[in-house]
Amino acid sequence: MIPQLGVLVGLVASLVLAIYAFQKRQLTESGTVAAMFVGMTVYAFGGWQFFLLLVSFFFSSSVLTRFKAKSKESVYEEFAKGGERDFWQVAANGVLPAAFS
Repeated sequence: MIPQLGVLVGLVASLVLAIYAFQKRQLTESGTVAAMFVGMTVYAFGGWQFFLLLVSFFFSSSVLTRFKAKSKESVYEEFAKGGERDFWQVAANGVLPAAFS
């Protein structure tokens, strides 16, 4: 794939998925921006295969975060961060895939 095309496709795909995740309250505003950058980078340099792995990881971890949410409420109160991922969480989980793609 042409590198510029990879960046464009990665940006559009990441934008769509990040906005969807933001609307579903899986990302904060800063997490949405970070996810778009990480997704674009992974797609541009790793191709759709690595991008698909990244997306699969994100959505499966989001599902598992919400799994049995009622029984985890007492833990949420103690740690107070919640299920939404912010910039730092996205960066911590996305910098290695972006670097290795």
